[in-house]
Amino acid sequence: MYELKLSSYLSKPNTTSMPESNKERRILTNIKAEILDDLLSEFGKLLSPADQRKHDELTQLLKKREEITTTGLGKGYAIPHTRDALIDYPKIGIITTKGTDYNSLDKNPVYIAIGMLYPRLENEHIYLQLLAICADIIKKDIFGKTIKEIKEGNDIDPQHLYNTLIAYEYEHPHIIKQIFPIGI
Repeated sequence: MYELKLSSYLSKPNTTSMPESNKERRILTNIKAEILDDLLSEFGKLLSPADQRKHDELTQLLKKREEITTTGLGKGYAIPHTRDALIDYPKIGIITTKGTDYNSLDKNPVYIAIGMLYPRLENEHIYLQLLAICADIIKKDIFGKTIKEIKEGNDIDPQHLYNTLIAYEYEHPHIIKQIFPIGI
C-alpha cells in the first residue's frame, strides 16, 4: 500500500528532489482563456512545452474527450483529462483563469482546472484514483477562497495553489493498494 498524491504528478518523474520553481511544477495562474478551446490549448502547452507537434496532438485529444461530455463539473472547477498511447508518463497541471466559458454542468465559468494526461497502457486503477482525488478536491472546495479571489479580480500566486494542495494531501491522505497488471 502507498499514498497517492496529485502533487507527485505536477513535475517530471524521477525527480530526486522537490521542484524548486513553479515552472517545474506545471502550474499556470492568471491565464486569459475566454473559451474552452483556449484553456485546452494552454494545457497542451503546459503539459508538453518543448514539442509544438505534441502540444497540438494533446490539445486535440483533450478536445475529443470534451466532445464525449464536459469535464466542467461546476463550482468553478474543471478536470480536463484523457488517456492515450501518445502520452509517455502521467502528467498533471493546474491552471487558473479569469473565467472560462467551459460549458460546465452548472453553466458557470471555470476558474480552476486540474488537467491530467495519462498513458493508455498504464495501470487504469491509478488513473481512476487520480480522477477520484480531483473530484474530492472539488467536493471539498479546497480552492474556494482562490476562486473568490479570482472573481474579485486578484492575481493568484502559484505557490499559494501548491501549498493549498499540499495541505489537502496532508489532511486527506489517499492510501491505495498496489495493483499489478496480470503477468508481473
